[in-house]
Amino acid sequence: MVNIFKKAGVNYISLLDSISLPAPISIDNNGLPMLRFSSNINRASLFGAWQFPLTLKYLYDFKIEGFSVCAGGGIQSSKDIIELIFLGASAIQVATSIILNGYHVVSEYIKDIKDYMLRNNIESVSSFQGITLPHLRGSVHYDKAKVQFNESCCIKCNKCTEQAFCAAISKNYDKVVITESLCDGCSLCVDLCPSKALHLEAV
Repeated sequence: MVNIFKKAGVNYISLLDSISLPAPISIDNNGLPMLRFSSNINRASLFGAWQFPLTLKYLYDFKIEGFSVCAGGGIQSSKDIIELIFLGASAIQVATSIILNGYHVVSEYIKDIKDYMLRNNIESVSSFQGITLPHLRGSVHYDKAKVQFNESCCIKCNKCTEQAFCAAISKNYDKVVITESLCDGCSLCVDLCPSKALHLEAV
């Protein structure tokens, strides 16, 4: 989509989407689709909070190519809106939350955003719009990283060797051993480590 719109000379994009998927399934009604007034269907157009990560993905891909974007899809809170502004949204369309909660949520979100800006000494929306983008590089390719081990921080809880199910991490007697050639930088072991003995470094 990004390449097609760039070739067409488009500069401004409004993203609001629902995805055609199999209908949600009721585990309390013998596996029937959870759709009122419908039967024998195999697809449904779905929207809601689950869609927000897709909105972040679409917004990011268009922003790094220089588009101005009105982002929308799955927004449920003022935090979601602030996150979209950080990622560079020029405007934000809220539909799901209004449908579920009523129009009053718009005033609540505006108040929350103003309070956030006041707490963080932010004078204008434009001053934090897109500030996350310089910290992210590339929409498809990721920087390679390998896990590093700081033995002095290790508390020998064995979470990394027993819960990560990773061939790159093993134990030699009582010491954690990292085999860097087997590490794909997924960061699961880093998340599991309670003592911050493991961290990722770009290679």
